[in-house]
Amino acid sequence: QKKKTLNNKQYVMAKLQITTEKKSLEKEQKVQFKKDNKVLRQRVTEVESQLEGQIIRLKDPDTGLFTDAAKVCIMTLCGEHEIAAKRCGKVIQTVCKTILDAKVSEADLPSERTVGRCVDMGQVLTKMQIAETLTSSDKYDLHTDGTTILGKKVVTQQVTTDSGCTLSCGFTVVASESAETLVSVATSFLEELTFVYETEEKKHEKFLEFLEKLNGLMSDRAAVMKCFNSRFSEMRQNILQTDEDLSFLYCNAHFLLGLSSCVEKVFKDLLGDGHRMGRETVAKFLNANKKEHP
Repeated sequence: QKKKTLNNKQYVMAKLQITTEKKSLEKEQKVQFKKDNKVLRQRVTEVESQLEGQIIRLKDPDTGLFTDAAKVCIMTLCGEHEIAAKRCGKVIQTVCKTILDAKVSEADLPSERTVGRCVDMGQVLTKMQIAETLTSSDKYDLHTDGTTILGKKVVTQQVTTDSGCTLSCGFTVVASESAETLVSVATSFLEELTFVYETEEKKHEKFLEFLEKLNGLMSDRAAVMKCFNSRFSEMRQNILQTDEDLSFLYCNAHFLLGLSSCVEKVFKDLLGDGHRMGRETVAKFLNANKKEHP
């Protein structure tokens, strides 16, 4: 009985070993098959490119991930030229086909979700660039302005360093353009810079550094912006425990534009209808207001 049991165990162990080796061999064969298949696909691509023209690959053949050039292209199309995420792939394909006489495989086109991830990546890279620029600068100014885009109130921001470098910080949608909201938006912006640039332990230290380097605020002459300037300056003094005040720069463009419009209206009333003024007296500007010559 013991001998029979021993033989059964040996049989089971031998069968298990055979099964394991068989699976291992099948796995190796699958891996080798994938490698061979990949090589064949590359050869097919080379032949197609020779027979049918150039083929542009947006993905790395080894990793299957989108190349850096493709990511930058997606960020540029969406960020600078406002191409919708769902149409970004087709735009790339159309430009390559019509301008470069090249083909882009449907499998290489980015999906709407992929485009969204690239845009998010661009947002992070932008904040890292701003944080690096402020870190390498001694002082900087923060420009804040409110406007309306597609019926939504937004707050736009820019920074200008002591070297004259100006960077756009994008815009934030707000429910109301109050002084408290503007202070919150500006503070959140600096906190976001520290979040993407520094480790958890050094974020607060970097936030204080950005506050300390802030030299001045620039805005228009609206009452809410003046209130924002004073409240943000008070908040900065309380956090840094300093009596140093910020410089306030007010844009005069709106005031000068309003003054110009009033002066123009008065002069036209005095001189009568049909009298030309300003650039209207220059020949090359005579058709500037016509639809066929915008």
